[in-house]
Amino acid sequence: MSKLNWRDLKIGFKYGVALFTAIILFIIAAGVIITSLFAIRASVNDIEIKNNRSLAITQMSTLFKEKELIISEYMTFKKADVVDKYINVKTQFEALESEIQPYMNTKELNLEFSLIGKNNQSMDDAFIDKMIPEMKKIILNKFCQDS
Repeated sequence: MSKLNWRDLKIGFKYGVALFTAIILFIIAAGVIITSLFAIRASVNDIEIKNNRSLAITQMSTLFKEKELIISEYMTFKKADVVDKYINVKTQFEALESEIQPYMNTKELNLEFSLIGKNNQSMDDAFIDKMIPEMKKIILNKFCQDS
């Protein structure tokens, strides 16, 4: 019995081995590519969520600053329609807050988000419960003194 030597094999068998090897390598490469595509898709989804969260937080910051400006405007001009503006911005802020809440998925984000909510609530309480009644008293006293 002679041992099997590569040179002794028929050319068709050699081509078959080469073809089989190429197919196996192609299947392995396709598997690696598909796995990579799924990983990329997950990363893109994660980036999209972070992007949306960042945009929403930036918009919340803008609304918070707008509320500060409305308070300043109310204290300066003492117009009742300014209160309606404040209520409108307050509603927008609360809608955005409830929209972004599910995306706060880490402890740090939840802590910061709750701090934003507390600051917003304290601003609302100060304006609605304290400033508006005080300004009404001031306006009423000024009106009574002028009469």
